[in-house]
Amino acid sequence: MPTVGSFHDQYWKDTTPSTFVPPPPGPSRGGYPGWQAGVIAPSLFGMIGAWLDGQMERLRWALRLVRRVERMNDEQKRVLDVVIRSLESPAYPVARVAVRDTAQTLGFNRPEAWKPYSHELKASPGRAENTFRHLRACSLTRDRLREQGSTMTNPEMHLVVELGYQAFAAVGR
Repeated sequence: MPTVGSFHDQYWKDTTPSTFVPPPPGPSRGGYPGWQAGVIAPSLFGMIGAWLDGQMERLRWALRLVRRVERMNDEQKRVLDVVIRSLESPAYPVARVAVRDTAQTLGFNRPEAWKPYSHELKASPGRAENTFRHLRACSLTRDRLREQGSTMTNPEMHLVVELGYQAFAAVGR
């Protein structure tokens, strides 16, 4: 059975009288013209090259991250540490599922859906206070950013406000 290599070997052999001359530098070992071997040979290392490209991209990403962290002040580094610990925590996947379930709750925007939650808030004044402090901090953040001409999505705003809470807890001011 002919293989790809034998096909190419036969193709480039001069079996019939012809005026065709392969492109310089002429046939090389194995029947390939030199220029074609130069194009094909790197593909032999394609898998290694792809792996190496992936490793280099990881290294570049890590270096960019290190440079960004080096520019942060001590407070920002402490908050970043809290964020990393949170992402590594077993609570993170649980929170993701809870957020997804809450986001997909039908009728959550109707007033009757809030009755059980209003009872929860009444039963826990501390949680109610924290909930409304968070809403107030989000409102202030949104208003101040609008004054600067900046827009921010709700998820971005809530994350920034939560990071502000983490900074306040870490530094106390």
